[in-house]
Amino acid sequence: MPAETHLHRRLDGKRAARRRGRAVAELAGRQYGVVEREQLRRLGASADVIDGWIARGRLVALHRGVYAVGHRVLTVEGRWMAAVLAGGDRAALSHASAGDHWALTGLRRPLAHVTVARRRRARPGIVVHQSVISEDEVTVHEGIRVTTVARTLLDLAACVSPPRLRQAIAMAEARRLADSPSLIDLFERYPGRRGRSSLRAALDQASIGIARSELEARFLEFLELRAVAPPRVNAPVEVGGRMLIVDCLWPAARLVVELDSRRHHADWEAAEADRARDAALLAAGLRTLRVTWRRLHSEPDRLAAELRLALSRRASGRSPGAGSRSCPRRSG
Repeated sequence: MPAETHLHRRLDGKRAARRRGRAVAELAGRQYGVVEREQLRRLGASADVIDGWIARGRLVALHRGVYAVGHRVLTVEGRWMAAVLAGGDRAALSHASAGDHWALTGLRRPLAHVTVARRRRARPGIVVHQSVISEDEVTVHEGIRVTTVARTLLDLAACVSPPRLRQAIAMAEARRLADSPSLIDLFERYPGRRGRSSLRAALDQASIGIARSELEARFLEFLELRAVAPPRVNAPVEVGGRMLIVDCLWPAARLVVELDSRRHHADWEAAEADRARDAALLAAGLRTLRVTWRRLHSEPDRLAAELRLALSRRASGRSPGAGSRSCPRRSG
């Protein structure tokens, strides 16, 4: 009888271990391969069991009390989730990381920005912001606790350049990402908050256009830093009876800037098409200046000088695309 009891106990223990293992796998599946120690305790894993999983490599430590299940190769979302779990119960993904998560920036940076209610020690791979966030400024999106779009824009206003902020606002509007409380509500809630004036200015200027690529965003930051007048971005121009969309347009100076990525610049067929496009724009009275990654980063002074010279040559006679109602006429 004692032997049968011992056997039943062993079988019961194996069944419990299998159930616990399935529960851990399901939890990790919902959380991008990441779990937190207290979550494992709630699933019935003792401290000794958890330590044994760590020793055998089943759990890989990412932050104190936060583990990857099975391996440390994680997606960006997994790193964000790990950072939020490391921040405690009221932590939320925020600032640049929240902007990336909501697809307001066009980037997917693994470095995680997290806002916490209480001061916490800095950890590798995590930028910690200490602030009390109202619960209506936080949501769970795609399984990750994150600041709402409006709160994210308010946070970004204090830490990104005006072109990046305008891009984020325009992307939020284009994707119809509405929140309650709204951005206006948050303006009233935080009257003295850092970045508030930048956000107000960006809202007034968001119609300048959306940067569709990382190169466009960096070029607009370059213009802001060099105090070069902002262009119309992704602007329509009628040329020879057809409509072209140019990357950047200064209508009064009859200047177009086209931004060429590395991949695009290396494609000879695309280069031939660019030359034909530039010739068509020139025939319509528009000079085209092409800017590559290399020029933007290795020749910034020369590029800025060329732009200032081109913009100083104010147009005389008919404006570019004359006769077209779609061509912007406001001075750049």
